[in-house]
Amino acid sequence: MNKLIALVLVLVCALGLIGCNNRSMDYIVNNEPSITGIVKECNDHSILIENETGEYLVSVDIDARDSSTRFNVGDEVVVYYDGNVAESYPMQINKVYAITWYTPANRTEKNDPNKTADPFAEIPEFSFAEESKEYVNSTSGVKTSGFVNTSETEIKSVSDAVERARGECTVEWNKVDTFFDTSTGIWKIVFYTEGAAGGDQTVYMGKDGVTTLIVFGE
Repeated sequence: MNKLIALVLVLVCALGLIGCNNRSMDYIVNNEPSITGIVKECNDHSILIENETGEYLVSVDIDARDSSTRFNVGDEVVVYYDGNVAESYPMQINKVYAITWYTPANRTEKNDPNKTADPFAEIPEFSFAEESKEYVNSTSGVKTSGFVNTSETEIKSVSDAVERARGECTVEWNKVDTFFDTSTGIWKIVFYTEGAAGGDQTVYMGKDGVTTLIVFGE
């Protein structure tokens, strides 16, 4: 009997851990502690943010797959974490569930509060015209039809773009990078496993949420 009880407890704990790892962004935003600050420095594994209570070194080893991981100095971000802050200098937040933009740097024109700049202006850029040239005559690792995302849906944020592109993703991944071509309105969403050579998948998708091209890395 004791062994049976122990087995049940192990299963319950395992299912609980799986549930925690599969929580949606909406769940994290609505249920986890958060702190807001301005990005002062960006590093490979952390960002330094500052608010009225001090400076915080925040890990970018993030649980949520669709969380933003690329930021610029001056961005105002919201960090969702486990509530624990290491009392050092700067203070440290090591268990991070998600990070979202509150206000990207330079999104609103300072001299004109009524004028709002392009909401995608601070996302890393790329040229869809240049990249698509590489795949015009290629059939290996390139998909040009048979997409999941064929109906229009407005993409208003990075999280929207990642969530939409996930519907096309067929590879194992734990990291995602996002880019945006402001001249064509095309998103580039790269799904990959950190540290792995190849095995990635890039989804090119319009601002209307319709997939235009998929490329598989070797």
